[in-house]
Amino acid sequence: MQIREKAILFGASTLGVLVFNELQKDLDILFFCDNERKKSGSRLCNIPVVSPDVLLDENLMYDYIIISSSYIHEIQKQLDNMGLSHKVRFLVNVNGIDYNMNDDNISKLRVIEFNFTVIDSERDSTSKVDCPEDLIVDDHVYVDPRWEPVRYTSWDEVWPQDPFLNNTWKLRLHILEPIKYLLNAYEITRKDIYLLKAKTIIESWMKENIIIINSKNYFLSKSYWAWNDHAAADRIIYLMEWLFHFMKYDNDKSFLKLLYKSIMLHGYFLADKNNYSYYNHGIMQDRSLLLISTVFDTEEISNQWRECAVERVVERLEKDVSINGVYKEHSTYYHYFAWKLFKEILSFSESNRIPYITSFKKRVDLMTRYLKHILRNNGTLPQIGDSNSFKIDQYIECIEPMKESVFSCQDAGVIVVKNQADQLLFQAGFHSLIHKHADDCSFVFSKGDIDIFVDSGMYNYEERNVYRKYVRSTYAHNTVTVDNKSYEISQSNVGKSEILDFAEKDNIIFMRGKHTLYEGVVYYRSIFYFKEYSSLYILDEMFSCEQHEYRQIFNLGENVHIISLNSQKCLMNVDNKYVVEIIQLNAVTSCKEYKGNDDPLRGWISRKYNQITPTNSIDFINYSNNGSFSTIINTDVTGIKLVSRNGDKILFTFNNNVEIMYSL
Repeated sequence: MQIREKAILFGASTLGVLVFNELQKDLDILFFCDNERKKSGSRLCNIPVVSPDVLLDENLMYDYIIISSSYIHEIQKQLDNMGLSHKVRFLVNVNGIDYNMNDDNISKLRVIEFNFTVIDSERDSTSKVDCPEDLIVDDHVYVDPRWEPVRYTSWDEVWPQDPFLNNTWKLRLHILEPIKYLLNAYEITRKDIYLLKAKTIIESWMKENIIIINSKNYFLSKSYWAWNDHAAADRIIYLMEWLFHFMKYDNDKSFLKLLYKSIMLHGYFLADKNNYSYYNHGIMQDRSLLLISTVFDTEEISNQWRECAVERVVERLEKDVSINGVYKEHSTYYHYFAWKLFKEILSFSESNRIPYITSFKKRVDLMTRYLKHILRNNGTLPQIGDSNSFKIDQYIECIEPMKESVFSCQDAGVIVVKNQADQLLFQAGFHSLIHKHADDCSFVFSKGDIDIFVDSGMYNYEERNVYRKYVRSTYAHNTVTVDNKSYEISQSNVGKSEILDFAEKDNIIFMRGKHTLYEGVVYYRSIFYFKEYSSLYILDEMFSCEQHEYRQIFNLGENVHIISLNSQKCLMNVDNKYVVEIIQLNAVTSCKEYKGNDDPLRGWISRKYNQITPTNSIDFINYSNNGSFSTIINTDVTGIKLVSRNGDKILFTFNNNVEIMYSL
């Protein structure tokens, strides 16, 4: 008779009851544990509810603590502090698992060519470690250059670890990034040691993170991050690459059958709508589901998985990409990221005769066109939202940036102007919370390879980090802040920002945006860009029934140095090449300058993951109900001198005495 494993459920809640009912037939559940004191001493599902202190009893014999609460991370941290992390197991919910898989089908798989990339915006391509593959062979965990290698005595103990207290490290670990280094080394050297070390790592990962309990809806994992949506999707790419190599090298049928079942379990996980992510992670999931269903096309469920992936990826394209081809996740990098995923799926579908709708290719072509609009001449993407100084390989991608262009997409809330060396981007669109910053009605401006007015980057994805909070705030963007606080990035604010108007005539580009993201305040920003003079005029108008403090904020690039500053004018030296001036035409109460300040946290820019450097930031400050800033920005001596308005007509007078009348 098989001995049933003993488990404790942490979380005496509605979810706890569901978990109990699902697991009781396979596990001996001793009791519930809960932090709520009033529950201690009661009973739930006819078993006791106890305090967490009971878990420290040395005489208590059990196999697992299963977290059956929505407060997963808090409980995990609590158990870590109690020294019980080795006992913790996480529920992985996958509906309708068929464990009666015919593992002999491993011999019928299709070995195919596929070119899927595990993309990572944050990685510095230059490794700080020589021969990381040899360190991994020596049982060091190395995921990428952002973190030092960590030595463990056994890979079995690695999977729940968090040595850098960083979610991205855990993500890269469970994607199985070490496998990438080993595969690269094997492909170059053909040394068996790299392929076999990868096998050891995969075997350990499967043993510790696929703990079968014969439930059709759940299995257990040693790490929460093992079955993160992103990790599960990208891990399949490395597993397939390793599998194709290994099958040429060895025919270890028992191990191959285990791997087959693991990959099929990934298929069930990725196909389950409850595990699907309705943003860029979903595209990654669909890409991997297409791969599994194509390689294991003899499986009865493969057609169902393929149809599911095709249907979902088309839905992502139609819902998340604007009619003009802009990916609506508020970031130039994530536009590139999604574009690359869609391109790979399209190429894979064509190679493997997977039908797709004609509009799919047309929309991807539009995404390519927009990428050409935003790509700078040096191959970098402008730093907008969750983007860092990311450079794409233009030769590999076959993308040539447009030299002169104007692009407007009201649906996406973006306007791009490229004029000789100038690039101006303006945005006003709050589509979701995904990669969203408080950057509505903000702009960035560069000349050549030099950023003049900048976005402060992404820093990292640790939302509690003070620098992460800063770079997402209005203080880190060129916009207006109300009452010296950033507005909330919340679901209730979705849709409260928009592009109102755009026009191009006589070498003048006009754009206007609006948002209502501060309660009781309506904010309009109008920008005029004069192509011939490389000058900007910005009109900020704020309307409210109550008095507020309004701060017009400018964040400057690292090569822009303030020469002089007062409440009406700022002169700046740009890389000792030319002078840029900001002129305030309306009276401004005061101004403030920041650079690398900690209290308040101001004047910072992040170009690389977890790195932040000081840069200049300027606030122009006014107090009123209905306020405005009338602001000239000149990058040339012939720039704007005066601006006057009469009704819907605006007269611009330039330093060379040229006058231009613009009718709104």
